[in-house]
Amino acid sequence: MSHLVQVNIRLPAKSAERLKRLADQAGLKVPAFIARLIDQYDPASMTAPDRLTARIDAIESRLDSDTTIKLIDSLTAQIDSLTAKVDDMTSTPTGLTPVGDLIADLKQAGYDAQAIADELNNRGYSTNRGTAYSRSYISKILRTV
Repeated sequence: MSHLVQVNIRLPAKSAERLKRLADQAGLKVPAFIARLIDQYDPASMTAPDRLTARIDAIESRLDSDTTIKLIDSLTAQIDSLTAKVDDMTSTPTGLTPVGDLIADLKQAGYDAQAIADELNNRGYSTNRGTAYSRSYISKILRTV
């Protein structure tokens, strides 16, 4: 059975920030990250500080390239998503709900948000929650259409 022992370590702020950043990039908490570094320490190869610095540099370079690839993939997906949203926003609003079509038609006819809300309420429409339409509610809808 493994026993855990608490150890307090004092580091310069720059080193502590670097250690935390590397642990975050590796998806580990700082103690687990340090434990991995210690497990991989080989006293025969070099002195402890040099070995740990070299190991941190190696991990940092590998994480940076992996992180860069993941970041590029993530940004590409976000760009694709935003492009689709822009395409949707610039297309003619067809295929909306009947209320959505009516809102789009009224907006195109020159109604402002308050006038649209009044018209919907006069025609007996209500929101999904069963409340009357308001200017702010219509404004939010118009920002998404």
